[in-house]
Amino acid sequence: MTRLTILFLLTSVLHMNAVELDVVDEKFKNFDYPAVILLADSLLNGSEKLSNEQKLTLYQLKGISFFSLLEMQQSLACFSEILKIDPGHTMDPVQTSPKILAFFNQIKTCLARKDTVVVAHVFKDTVTVTQYDDRIRHAVSRSMIFPGWGHYYSGQKTKGKILAGVSVICLGAAIYYTADCNRAHQNYMREVDPRKIGGKYDIWNTLYQKRNVFILSYTAIWLYAQTDILFFSVGNKKVTLSASPTALHMTCQF
Repeated sequence: MTRLTILFLLTSVLHMNAVELDVVDEKFKNFDYPAVILLADSLLNGSEKLSNEQKLTLYQLKGISFFSLLEMQQSLACFSEILKIDPGHTMDPVQTSPKILAFFNQIKTCLARKDTVVVAHVFKDTVTVTQYDDRIRHAVSRSMIFPGWGHYYSGQKTKGKILAGVSVICLGAAIYYTADCNRAHQNYMREVDPRKIGGKYDIWNTLYQKRNVFILSYTAIWLYAQTDILFFSVGNKKVTLSASPTALHMTCQF
């Protein structure tokens, strides 16, 4: 196939896509949002033929159409696709409703953070966009393996070092006294001299109590580390967007 033929086919595809985009844009201007969504889906299914600029246009028209129909979760999905293609994408403030701009910019802010998961929950005409700090999943898994590791990972290095240090002491002592306790118990059980049985029992009992103290101490530290990392150390931000045909109300909880 000659270069001229390839160039002709490419030009034809681009022209055809431009014509189809014009049809979508015309439907959008006529407020025919279901048709916009249907046509945009059809074009995006063959997205390998589209440029990034064309994809951005289609996702934007589709996202605004869903928003106008109060299909907020679908709108969130479309705007998220835009930001996957171009994280710095902005909407024209002159041609875009302030309600839609606020919604889009909030999603953009959420997705801009690293280690973040954004989840939408929809009830009637209200969408709750919750931004979770995904570090918590990794921090909790580390904390469960060893207290202090999760805190250190999440940026609380001083607390992490303290928890890890105390855990090492308690766990090491628990292992040491467990071994000593077992040896003392064996010595006590083997003793046949009545004069020595009482002394060996006391040694075993003392080591047994010390072992339990350190085991319980390590358990308490482990439980504290999990509770602290889950509820107090790595937070999330919740953004609630209430959409109605006439207004958009936004509240943020930290």
